[in-house]
Amino acid sequence: MSVTVLTNAFLIDCTGADPVEGATVVVEDDRIKEVRAGGNVGALPGPVTTIDCKGATLMPGLTDAHVHICAVTENIIDQYRLYPPSYISARAMRRAEECLMQGFTTVRDAGGADYGFRLALEEGHFPGPRLLVSGRVLSQTGGHGDKRRRAEWSVPLDGTSA
Repeated sequence: MSVTVLTNAFLIDCTGADPVEGATVVVEDDRIKEVRAGGNVGALPGPVTTIDCKGATLMPGLTDAHVHICAVTENIIDQYRLYPPSYISARAMRRAEECLMQGFTTVRDAGGADYGFRLALEEGHFPGPRLLVSGRVLSQTGGHGDKRRRAEWSVPLDGTSA
């Protein structure tokens, strides 16, 4: 078992309670075991890693319910015509890492990423948040999920369909 003690934290617990200055948080493996307003936590089992959080804010990870980790270029409609899937995948994994470094521990991809990206992150092949995938994009005609070009949005003048 690994034990980490975070001391001197400015703790925002996101419960609506006031922030706590000088809080101590005890983490065993990947679970928070104890939170104290400050002071000594007593004897702990095994080797303990202590991290002084003085000057830092400690809070639960954030959740973003609408990201597109596979939208990696300025032209998301044409990126699939311009770049191979391997390039887009590599850039998507970098975007996932950026989400994590911004404090997001869970993100929902609202269209574009498939479950392979989720598996790669779950298995630790790349750093990133927990990824929830929605599957295909749902979009109105002409919306950013509509991959047709503007000339393809309406029936041609000669009345034939494409």
